[in-house]
Amino acid sequence: SLSGGTTLTLKDSDVIEIKLKPEDVSALKLDSTLAVNATNTYIVVDGDFIKDQSGVIINSISPTNALQVAKYIDDSTGPLLSQFAFDLNTGILVLDFDEPVLLSTLQPNLLKLGNTDSASG
Repeated sequence: SLSGGTTLTLKDSDVIEIKLKPEDVSALKLDSTLAVNATNTYIVVDGDFIKDQSGVIINSISPTNALQVAKYIDDSTGPLLSQFAFDLNTGILVLDFDEPVLLSTLQPNLLKLGNTDSASG
């Protein structure tokens, strides 16, 4: 289940856009069994989720009748290294990315530390 998000739609409509919270997007990316492609991306809706113009609650969608995604756009944006920390006493380098990364693909030998922003050292 999602923890929330921001509504991007500015007026009452039959189409609503919601920007998910970053932590929810990260959780989805970390789950290799969920929302990987259109064949395994479904939505379940609780009856209290939204009401129509007359105040009638939405017809809920149960897990047994989950609605499959109609349009799915795969993650095509590479991760961004947003900051790092280095402890010379322990030799520990901490890398912070803007999204979850696959640890099994890490190649530390391809990193360079330097004394300028060109890291030529």
